Amino acid sequence: ILLLLLLVHDGLGEKTDLEHKFTYLEMLINRLENQNLLSFDSTVMLVGTKEKSGNVFYRGQYVCDNGWGQEEASVVCRELGFTTKEVTAFGNSYFGEPSPYGLSSWFDCSGNEERLADCKKMTGGKFCPSNRAAGVMCGHGLELKGGSGKYEGNLFFQGAPVCSLNAGGNGDHWRESDKEKTPTSVCKMLGYKRASAAWMSISNGNPFPKTTGQSILSGVKCSGMESSILDCSHEELNWSGSRESCRTGSDFGKWTVGLRCE
Repeated sequence: ILLLLLLVHDGLGEKTDLEHKFTYLEMLINRLENQNLLSFDSTVMLVGTKEKSGNVFYRGQYVCDNGWGQEEASVVCRELGFTTKEVTAFGNSYFGEPSPYGLSSWFDCSGNEERLADCKKMTGGKFCPSNRAAGVMCGHGLELKGGSGKYEGNLFFQGAPVCSLNAGGNGDHWRESDKEKTPTSVCKMLGYKRASAAWMSISNGNPFPKTTGQSILSGVKCSGMESSILDCSHEELNWSGSRESCRTGSDFGKWTVGLRCE
């Protein structure tokens, strides 16, 4: 009903295109909601990649990344039942561009709210393009698999094996001789003190079962000061498939990182 009223409203002036009408409608809804005169289903979901990460959708539309930060991302993770201890906020449609149309409003949260709907909704009156979707990653996304315990195994990020190589085919920072640097940084992120062993490939002695999946993350190099693996230097995340440098033909598991933490 509101949309029909909007389409025939005489006060829209020159704002006759769909984007302006969509934005005007959203501003009207926000105003009514803030005055407790209207209520909608405010379901939040993540779309784009894995269960605990993706673009943030609110009422079925992507949220704009204006003002999007750690506080807003933490509220989303809390609402979805995930950890809020290690949360990363993303902008610029980091997890891929969704289809239009998105919310032209954005959110201002303190970080303590239980739901995104409890945060203050801000409206600038401008349409949010699909390359400006907000995103989150709940948790560090890291796990060791294939070992005799949680302290060792092949390194996985967001459920996909981590490739040791960068775009130039170099993975030396995962060698045993450099285990006090990048490998130890990652072990600390997993809650351990340091890396006791590290392997950059099967040929380098990785003793854990060969992986078969494609890599999202590759070429990681940490200084030791990072709190998240995405704070380390790394190749651009590749959500659609492994880089050529991370496989030999159709062989995906050769360059998977192996770690033993203590």
